[in-house]
Amino acid sequence: MSHALLSSAYVQAVARCQSLLQMDNLFMSVGLVREAYSLPTRVLVHGVIWKSKQGVPQCVLQEDKTGKAAKKVQGKAKAAVLKKDSKSHNLIVTSCYDQKPFYMLSHSIEEITWVEHEKKVFSQALHKLITLTFLQFNLLHN
Repeated sequence: MSHALLSSAYVQAVARCQSLLQMDNLFMSVGLVREAYSLPTRVLVHGVIWKSKQGVPQCVLQEDKTGKAAKKVQGKAKAAVLKKDSKSHNLIVTSCYDQKPFYMLSHSIEEITWVEHEKKVFSQALHKLITLTFLQFNLLHN
């Protein structure tokens, strides 16, 4: 069974449940998300997508960098919303540069925001656990 047929069969099975479908980047594509949304019982899809051959719009693409150039763009975010498309109303496509650029698609969020998070980490300088506060895309916790 081809990748497209397998994915389509899976989406149709989930459609009966009327659920949010969180996808792994191996199966994710803009085409799949559009087809899932156009089913009679719309399936909302959310997940990471590879930039190559998956339909990521040019306006959110970010160039891979190395060394100091990568540090300068760390945290840079781009976003686009696909509107007025019967197969994909308000599909959000984002990119964020972490160690390298990563891309996400989502029908499951209303807006893109930065959310403050805390994590306990060990400080070698202080020799104890400290709380590290950082910002993260709300898409990552959806």
